[in-house]
Amino acid sequence: MVFGAETSRIPPKAYTYIFVTCDFISLSLQGAGGGIASTLSQDNKDPASGNNIMLAGLGFQVFTLVLFMLLCAEYAYRVKTTTQNFDTTHAKLRSSRKFRAFLIALSLSTILILIRSIYRVVEMAQGWEGDLIKDQTLFFVLEGVMVIAAVIVLNVFHPGWCFREAYADRLEAEKSQDFASEREIGLK
Repeated sequence: MVFGAETSRIPPKAYTYIFVTCDFISLSLQGAGGGIASTLSQDNKDPASGNNIMLAGLGFQVFTLVLFMLLCAEYAYRVKTTTQNFDTTHAKLRSSRKFRAFLIALSLSTILILIRSIYRVVEMAQGWEGDLIKDQTLFFVLEGVMVIAAVIVLNVFHPGWCFREAYADRLEAEKSQDFASEREIGLK
């Protein structure tokens, strides 16, 4: 909305519906696969089918994350190269350092989660006896540190903090508009 919804190939609200649904599917596949693999393993059976379902969920997660990143990059490119008059309502927000820091933090956080997800795909593809699953240092760095860093970055540059001035300006404008409407009604 800040840079213009009309520039996006997909309506802004659709991003949420599409990518939250994809994440839900991905996590469901990973959970189901893990459950199947665990059950089969406990019954002394080959857990390969469960592992493959987990791997499919992880692969789908990477695919949708890359698709999300490509759509965001393409949108950023279109915003940068399209000559348009942006809505003046968000001019102050667009030029604020906090908002720009938020965009960088969101990008960094997404890249960190992508690194973690790719690591998990490779780790799972090697199976339970693979080299990656046995390397605790790599697991700690490429799983734990990536997720912790992504969370910290988005907490430091939290939208509530980065967008605060824009929220305040919008509330003030709405109050002024409501006051003007009430005054107009009172004059009639």
